[in-house]
Amino acid sequence: MNINELDYKKLRDDGFVKVDNFLNEEQTNKIKDIVKFYNSAKGQKETHFCINNKSKILKLLKLDFKKIKDSNYLINMALEKKLNDISDRLFETKSYLNMIDGYCSPKSNNDVLPWHIDQAYNDREVVREIHIPNNFKYKFFIFLTDVGPNNGCTSYIPGSHKITYAIRKGLYNKNLTYSPHWSLKNLRLFIKKKENYKFILSFLKDENLITDFLEKTKFADLGVVSNNFDYKAKPGDAIIFNEGGVHKGSKTSLNDRIVLRYLYSVKRSSIF
Repeated sequence: MNINELDYKKLRDDGFVKVDNFLNEEQTNKIKDIVKFYNSAKGQKETHFCINNKSKILKLLKLDFKKIKDSNYLINMALEKKLNDISDRLFETKSYLNMIDGYCSPKSNNDVLPWHIDQAYNDREVVREIHIPNNFKYKFFIFLTDVGPNNGCTSYIPGSHKITYAIRKGLYNKNLTYSPHWSLKNLRLFIKKKENYKFILSFLKDENLITDFLEKTKFADLGVVSNNFDYKAKPGDAIIFNEGGVHKGSKTSLNDRIVLRYLYSVKRSSIF
């Protein structure tokens, strides 16, 4: 995979990088056919592929040899592209393949997902257990169809992952009191609370990060659609991003969107 020192720096600073030509045309078409065969929306069990022996045995018991074969191909692709080595370097410790999934989002005038952050409890009013701050994922997101502004790109606000990490640390260490902050609008409210702002500033030691983020995201309070963080990508291109940053799946206004995802974390998955 074509990751250079500038890409690593961009991932550290911005939390996001786009990689052109991650797959060649033959690989792109093969994986697209694999994902299309299952033809399921995000979150459906059919979208998940086997990543360990336990999940393969379960498929074997169901005589689902195709899923095992497809899973092996995708795992070998991750090995060929050295995704685990990239993930280890990003986490600065040993990391693990946590999930592989591929799904189809039909053409629509609605966002695939609105602006949000992962590891933020989906805006629940009450949370009983706070996540360990470092239990987040780096996502390798491979586009198998054309995407662009208002057409399926995963938009990302650069640098937002640093602010949300400060929040996760503060919540876990009980320096902050939980309130909903999954959506961008609620996140802005959370940050602007005097006691929260003070802690985040003390953690980051750089007020420009906070003020710049709040300035860039004013559109959320105004109810305005912003394309400032969109980009174009062609089939076979990929993005890598820290899931803690603010991102969204833009509406698929021109064509269906088909994607493959590899998720890595410092905690090994025992599910898939």
